[in-house]
Amino acid sequence: MRSKAIIVVAAVLLGVAAALLAGRYLEGVRRRAAAGTAKVEVVVAKEDIPKGTSAADLAAKTERAEIPREYVAADALTSLRPVDGQVLMTPVGKGEQLTTSRFQVAATAGLSFAVPKGMVAVSMGSDEVHGVAGLVKPGDSVVVVASMKTNANDENSWESRVLVPAAKVLACGSSTGAGSSQGKDGQGGGGVGAQSGGGTKAPSTVTVALSPEDMQRVILAQEVGRVWLALLPPNEQGATESTGMNRGDMFR
Repeated sequence: MRSKAIIVVAAVLLGVAAALLAGRYLEGVRRRAAAGTAKVEVVVAKEDIPKGTSAADLAAKTERAEIPREYVAADALTSLRPVDGQVLMTPVGKGEQLTTSRFQVAATAGLSFAVPKGMVAVSMGSDEVHGVAGLVKPGDSVVVVASMKTNANDENSWESRVLVPAAKVLACGSSTGAGSSQGKDGQGGGGVGAQSGGGTKAPSTVTVALSPEDMQRVILAQEVGRVWLALLPPNEQGATESTGMNRGDMFR
């Protein structure tokens, strides 16, 4: 009888232990299932978005959607703020998640991505005198001034005039200010000129963003006269366009 009682007690204990283990297992399964069905709000494409689209243009092309956590990409965007100022480097299909790995800073992606919509990039010859001693940097704003003869046969007909009140600098030499590679002008990617013998070597070109109309004026000015750059302080709107100045006006 005693041995039977022991067997019965052991069976009961084993049953209780099995029930507890089964309960814990089922609870774990339930929790994992609940975690898998938990949803996260991420940014997805409302339409097919082409490569090169700037983050500033994505608001109308994207929306927020709730997706089960297990299907959310590791670097999925929950807002567009982290990619502000960047461009899309790969196309995104409708319904796809937007991820940080798809974006890159415009200047790093290539000069074309840094050109504002509706404008073009134009390079101008530059040196220490005409280019503010080589101290202009990508991201600065400059005034473009032309100096030329209005009468090819009259030395007294030299005149200077503001062509572009404010133009954004996109590159100095081959530097867009985004990398660290050595440019053709001997300059590092992060600056304008390279130190040589204690001085700063000015880049031979400065590239600015211009409207198509201003582009034509600046190109013509380089063909028939000289072009100067004047550096603007931060957040300055630019110089007002003037009627020009000739030799007779200098001392008035």
